[in-house]
Amino acid sequence: SAGEYICNQCGAKYTSLDGFQTHLKTHLDTVLPKLTCPQCNKEFPNQESLLKHVTIHFMITSTYYICESCDKQFTSVDDLQKHLLDMHTFVFFRCTLCQEVFDSKVSIQLHLAVKHSNEKKVYR
Repeated sequence: SAGEYICNQCGAKYTSLDGFQTHLKTHLDTVLPKLTCPQCNKEFPNQESLLKHVTIHFMITSTYYICESCDKQFTSVDDLQKHLLDMHTFVFFRCTLCQEVFDSKVSIQLHLAVKHSNEKKVYR
């Protein structure tokens, strides 16, 4: 995302995420070989994933909102909420009789009672 990236370790400012992440390597030289976040101990498969993740710990984030699922950054709560709905919302209930999908057990139970009251009630 566009904006100013400020390191909360030393105050260095960058206008690009790439520049900021390059700077972070100066603070991470000792942890990069381990591929473990020094702040939360989460492990990563490669340096790129670790660097992307630690950005959220080292940035002054007062104007950024971070997706906890994928570490993507947003400048507004609305943008983060839209992202969460678009990318990280999962449908939990599908009617096996007509394939319609529902976001709650109550919704599918109501659907079954109204639409399929004389049929076998199966959902997952």
